[in-house]
Amino acid sequence: MRNWKRYVREHLELPGLAGEQEAEVIEEIAGQLEERYGEARARGFGEEEAEAEALALISDWSALARDVRGSKRFATAPRIEHRVEEGEYAIRTRGGSWIPVADILRDLRLAVRRLRRAPLFGAVVVLTLGIGIGANTAIFSLVKGIMLDPLPYDEPDRLVAVYSSAPGIGEGILPQSPAVHFTYEDEARLIESLGLYRGDGVTVLGLDEPVRIPAMFMTAGTLPTLGVRPLLGRLFSVENATPGTPETVILSYGYWRSRFGGDPVTIGRTLNINGRVREIIGVLPQGFRFPLGDPAVYLPYR
Repeated sequence: MRNWKRYVREHLELPGLAGEQEAEVIEEIAGQLEERYGEARARGFGEEEAEAEALALISDWSALARDVRGSKRFATAPRIEHRVEEGEYAIRTRGGSWIPVADILRDLRLAVRRLRRAPLFGAVVVLTLGIGIGANTAIFSLVKGIMLDPLPYDEPDRLVAVYSSAPGIGEGILPQSPAVHFTYEDEARLIESLGLYRGDGVTVLGLDEPVRIPAMFMTAGTLPTLGVRPLLGRLFSVENATPGTPETVILSYGYWRSRFGGDPVTIGRTLNINGRVREIIGVLPQGFRFPLGDPAVYLPYR
């Protein structure tokens, strides 16, 4: 088997480090290479294959040397460890409720010692902590936006989502059907306004090539229930959902800017969606976000 310490010493140049510090670095890296070699052999690799597996652990020795030389922890860690140890002893002698504090300092002292003796391990720990903190931050941001922050609509505390359930057939929550929705709309006495919507994709024609964009089909009461007011034009009326009436469409602010350049005279123009020519009757304001998805256009539910 290869002499890993000699191999590391031949490939890793560490000018400026004291002999003891250099020996610690070489011993740590050699130990990791030897461990990788042993793991490969345990998996059934031959000697040459196992050595290649270990050597692949470090692809750039120059970069590793720069990282080690640029780190100051080899010079400062012993002093830090000594000061922490003194503080730990002084606090522990107080006894009582100070014991847990001393235990924390002891853990810190041992961590400093471990990082000093295992620089690569320390780098992995820092990287792992960074990834973990980043993931936790992302998850909290998502939960905060969905569950903790108030909904970005008028009177968010009065908004509710209405579902159906069918436990008798083994189903939990079911989306509302148009028939049930219109029954609520006609007969409910405790609901001030109500909306029904579903997301889908539509194809815009009349351009150089057909373009697929996200759309939201909805009843006339959906946007007023959210308290949104159009930037341009108007929202859907009940008549817009009546079969036989002219087809209409409302644009999101982003699609209005990208497709029509923010032209204020867009109202009244037409857009060919799924082969049907629709009149543009409104543009929603900047910053409005629909509860479901990110639709580019809004269409009346017929």
